[in-house]
Amino acid sequence: KEVVISRPSIYSGNVAYFKYGENNSTDLYVNKEKIGTNIINYEISKDQSSCIFMSDYKDSTHEAVLNIYKKGKVKKIDERVISLTQLENGNILYKKYKTYCSP
Repeated sequence: KEVVISRPSIYSGNVAYFKYGENNSTDLYVNKEKIGTNIINYEISKDQSSCIFMSDYKDSTHEAVLNIYKKGKVKKIDERVISLTQLENGNILYKKYKTYCSP
């Protein structure tokens, strides 16, 4: 039995939601199509044309891959991302993981 674990978001006739996946991962679906695994965050774009999400989350570093789902396709934006925020003008602001070394 499949279990939806979030309230669906509706945008431009699309429905985005989380479901439990293999190994207790949180998977993101849009219109019954799995678009990402191990998701920690997603947002619908201000203009309702796309879904921006962080996938492949790593517990050890708290980092993920930033992606955009638009017109039925997923495109990777960046890696080693630790947070994402959508600004009022629709731009995406995100922070990357950085490793610090001692001198």
